[in-house]
Amino acid sequence: MSRPTDEILKIVDRICRQVQVYISYRKKERSCVSIRQKDLYQNDFNVWYDEFLSPGEVFSDSCDKQIRNCDLFIAVLSENYLDSYGGRYELPTAIKERKQILLVVIGEI
Repeated sequence: MSRPTDEILKIVDRICRQVQVYISYRKKERSCVSIRQKDLYQNDFNVWYDEFLSPGEVFSDSCDKQIRNCDLFIAVLSENYLDSYGGRYELPTAIKERKQILLVVIGEI
């Protein structure tokens, strides 16, 4: 017989496995983002960032769709992030869509 806490943990685990994560960053930070994406993936999060674009996909259309469908938007704030496509377009879109937003600061901004 399982304990109630075991059942709760199973439910939480199942919910976490369904979380769609979108990562926004400056291209200069790609190697750092790639490592973090792998960490999230290994912990069963569904993660999307622009490296998953298929040939021929329209960048802005894909980003729009992924932001609309994500549960958590992670913005990797680094020097000049707000001047990048992510800062000018992706972050404001996530705010407009009322997404849960996690700001991760790396380096000095």
